[in-house]
Amino acid sequence: MSKVPLSELSQQLQTLFEAEADYEAGFALGRHILRYWPHHVQTYAQMGLAALSVGMYADAADVLRRALSVDPQAGVLWAALRQAAAALGREDEVAIAMAHEHDLLQGEADAQRTLYAEALQATRQEHWPQALRAYQRLYARQPARMDIALGYAHSLFQLERFEACVAVSQRILEELPFSLKAHWLMVRCAYASTLGSIDVYSHLKVIDGLDPDYSYARRWFPDLEPPVEPPTCPAWDATERWSIA
Repeated sequence: MSKVPLSELSQQLQTLFEAEADYEAGFALGRHILRYWPHHVQTYAQMGLAALSVGMYADAADVLRRALSVDPQAGVLWAALRQAAAALGREDEVAIAMAHEHDLLQGEADAQRTLYAEALQATRQEHWPQALRAYQRLYARQPARMDIALGYAHSLFQLERFEACVAVSQRILEELPFSLKAHWLMVRCAYASTLGSIDVYSHLKVIDGLDPDYSYARRWFPDLEPPVEPPTCPAWDATERWSIA
């Protein structure tokens, strides 16, 4: 069976869902990718948003929860989960998703600046001392919010406070074992410091399943070089369809 780069199939999936709105083909391709890369976060994100678009609310909620367990800082996915949960009458989940959506999707020109908005803007502008101060205050108030914890850990890493970053990242991984950014922070702390207690291989093994070509993680770490051998997947039969009726 011939192999193609996983990145090509991911791009094809995006085209099917976003440009062509061919959901039956898109769901078939997404299922094909997950057959060989069962934890691929980009596919879960794409499938979750597509399921919402066609009114498959229970499927959308399930898939979006999986994607958010990998990237709880994805405001767009929280917004989608809010919509799916509302359609399913899950008011508690709506409230949780709405709070995350509100915080993570704040624009830079919001009339009322919040502490979270300050943290996001400082991160975008790479003003890491300011970002750390904001996230530290947020984390003290809401230690159970893993999106805040990840912002806090990322700021610690950028300021080379590696031991503190590892401590926060380990706590995140206790709650979200597949948090992609937390795994990368552990790996990068190990490479950037003399800390010898980090099992780099175990973190890279998880990363390889979630984001094998590092394309998702480059939104946080643009300096990441892709693997020497790009991940591949068996070619997909483009005539395959998955019924959404």
